[in-house]
Amino acid sequence: MPHFYQLLLQFYRPFWWYHLLFTAITLLLLIPFGVVVLPLCLVFKLSGYAGAVFFRHHLSKYVYDYYRNAGQGIIKLYIITFTADLLAFLLTASICLYLSPVTHA
Repeated sequence: MPHFYQLLLQFYRPFWWYHLLFTAITLLLLIPFGVVVLPLCLVFKLSGYAGAVFFRHHLSKYVYDYYRNAGQGIIKLYIITFTADLLAFLLTASICLYLSPVTHA
């Protein structure tokens, strides 16, 4: 199983900055406007996932052979990395909403 975690981190590495950028933009929208923009932020975050899959699939699709040869399914790697990133985003968003002055007014 440690080999799987190493492959998972290696798979997620190209997406990390891209997802951090989308998370920062959504949190910058979420802090001043509060819960009102939360659905918009979730749609924006999900469109970021779709963009990441699109660019990764069309620009570097031969990278997938490395993971397939290691015995890992690409869809499983996408689901695990995007789920972990979405959970981290939701945790961060809930903390920002809790600390936001708009929700406590």
